[in-house]
Amino acid sequence: MALPGLDITDSIDSSTILTRELKPNQEFRFEVAPTTSITIRLTAGTAGTAELFGTELSKGLPYTFTCCKSAIYTWTGCSLSIEGSPSVEYIAEETPMATYLNLHIALEKLRVSASDCPPTTEGAQGPRVLLIGPPDVGKTTVAKILTGYSIRQGRKPMVINLDTGGEGVLSVPGTMSAASFGSVMDVEDGFGSSPMSAPSAIPVKLPLVYYYGLETPESGVKRYKRLISRMAVAVNSRLEEDIESKNTGVIIDTPSFDNQTNGDLISYIVAEFSITAIAVLGSERLYNTMLKSFSPSSTNINVIKLPTSGGCVDRDIPYKKSLRDATVKKYFFGDEKCTLSPYTVSIEFDSPTFSLWETVDSLSSESKRNTSFLPIGEDESSLQIGEEDVVRKLTAGEVDSRFENLVVAVLQVDAKDAGAKEVAESSVLGFLFVQEVDEKERRVKVLSPVPGRVPAKALNILDAEILIVMSAPLSPFQGLTIDRVSFLGKGDRKIYIHFLTRLTSSHPYNSHPHRTIRVKSGGSIQSAISIANPGTTISVPPGTYREQLLITTPSITLIGHNAILTPPPSFINNTCTNLAGAGTQAGIWISGDGVVLQDLKDFNGEHLKVFSVGSYIKDIIITGFTIKNFGGLNIAIVGCENTIIENNAVSSASQYDILTVGSKNSKIQQNTVLSTPGIFPSYFIGICMDDTITVTISHNKISNYFIGLCVQTPHAHIYENYVHDVCAGAFVDPDIKNARIERNAFKNKPLDVLTPWGLRAELQFRAGLGRW
Repeated sequence: MALPGLDITDSIDSSTILTRELKPNQEFRFEVAPTTSITIRLTAGTAGTAELFGTELSKGLPYTFTCCKSAIYTWTGCSLSIEGSPSVEYIAEETPMATYLNLHIALEKLRVSASDCPPTTEGAQGPRVLLIGPPDVGKTTVAKILTGYSIRQGRKPMVINLDTGGEGVLSVPGTMSAASFGSVMDVEDGFGSSPMSAPSAIPVKLPLVYYYGLETPESGVKRYKRLISRMAVAVNSRLEEDIESKNTGVIIDTPSFDNQTNGDLISYIVAEFSITAIAVLGSERLYNTMLKSFSPSSTNINVIKLPTSGGCVDRDIPYKKSLRDATVKKYFFGDEKCTLSPYTVSIEFDSPTFSLWETVDSLSSESKRNTSFLPIGEDESSLQIGEEDVVRKLTAGEVDSRFENLVVAVLQVDAKDAGAKEVAESSVLGFLFVQEVDEKERRVKVLSPVPGRVPAKALNILDAEILIVMSAPLSPFQGLTIDRVSFLGKGDRKIYIHFLTRLTSSHPYNSHPHRTIRVKSGGSIQSAISIANPGTTISVPPGTYREQLLITTPSITLIGHNAILTPPPSFINNTCTNLAGAGTQAGIWISGDGVVLQDLKDFNGEHLKVFSVGSYIKDIIITGFTIKNFGGLNIAIVGCENTIIENNAVSSASQYDILTVGSKNSKIQQNTVLSTPGIFPSYFIGICMDDTITVTISHNKISNYFIGLCVQTPHAHIYENYVHDVCAGAFVDPDIKNARIERNAFKNKPLDVLTPWGLRAELQFRAGLGRW
């Protein structure tokens, strides 16, 4: 169904199916015309991952694109299937993605430092990045990439769009918006969608929106600055109430700034939002101007020059109009995935609640209405918002058919209280579409996304100079939340390892739709695990949780934000009970299906062996937790594949802090593993690996155990760990072949590596800690 006045048609050419094989660090670039669609799949059953502007593609799922110029990048190499005929498509070998990743890593380092500061201090504020540059240099693309990487890192960035001449972010054209992003973005829709009257596979974002009504900042500088100030106050207030977003920081996309006259406006944005970094794309002159204006020695603002992607192309006016039209159409009628049916509502001209306004473009020499980008102002005697903006209220006699097929912004100000100042500074609740103006019956017929009478608020016409003031049941500026990943180490290299693991390895985003569950403070983590589907991220806020956890669902990511797991008042027996001896339990037990363990009567003083596994549980990630004081094991991995345990503090289990047994391809990295005297009489092993084949143990700190590392897995790779104050740094079981123990630091121990009954492992030693 086409929206009147937009002339958008839908067609998909499925006659052609293309296959494109990408090598590591290559990018598939494509363009799709407004009247056609293509479908792209990341081929299932093949190795490799791919992402579109920082958001990963799930294997085998179809993604439909229309009216876009986009690119899919792979760090690992991948295979893509394309159904339909793009107007342009090619594979590029030279991309700036490594530079963009370096910028993300630098920002993440600042976020780690901010997270370590008390919430109420100035140091708790994460980086605030302003993206500036000429038209069509990829500012919005970089904003998407930084946002996507931040979310995948477990962060919650605040994203602000100040480009009122674009297609809008979580809103329609002509608006400024801000939203906290705590969940995965939509591959097809970029930043995603705001609430609508239908379910969505991707969690919706709830933005704060202000209506500007003019195409460029120069058309109304004073009004633009006033809205920036209002937006900055709202954002700062929200950040003070949301420590995750405050620690993560702000990413700001801007209009095109490519001349000297924009310097004052850039300075104003920098001051209002307390910007800490300015990233300049596509203009050497603008970069040097910013260096002079914001010297790091005097302002503490870093100015960065970013390369422009070769995929950036000039977008002509008709193409930009088609993007804006498509955004409006989707708001009211949905898309192929989710068709919406707006409601028809009538408004009487003479109603006391009907309050219609217009804004005059200050660049118009005759100061007359510009029916393409102006909000509805006040009456002719209303206050001036500034020298460059005049807002006036329209009389009922001025409403005629020229206002048909225009979009109306719904403001958060009552019609009876609407004055020029209130109209100019109010945020937006929703939008209407003017379908018909009946001058004879003195009625306006509008399309509304919600049923019922139009509330007594103000309205603002987009792509025109009319603004009507009214309300709608949208709740502004709320956001989903997800806790950050806690880093125990703060070196650049460790942050690289942490993030590149997600860029290059198989994990839940690659094969399952993503969902986020936030555990309430003091709530039950196990309850969230029990209802989680494959592909779910479970976020746990700070606090102490007295419970034991059992994970049997594949592709679960469990993220703790200073969450502490301790033994419950009473245990519930499960398949892990007695694993490390009679009466022992585990804090976190990750278990495959149909696991057959050695009989307890044959227990030999270590742990029960795994005789068989019915089916392995795959792709579990545990990060950001403190797990301590369990009588047996803190973490047990049994019958699993591709499990990652990283960036946790694991302390004082009586037998094993971390045990992986009967599993495949386990990775235990960047954890602090130690024991505290007095909890138990003795402590046996820090990390033990008794897997079927292949385990990686790296960059862990292990101390105060009888044995630091127990190697019972063929082809195990143990490297760059720091082990101290133990009896034996590493114990290699007899007949373990092809294990590599290299570049580890062993300190304050009687034995580095104990290999009874002969040496079958490859050993390399390192005398001191140093730098890896």
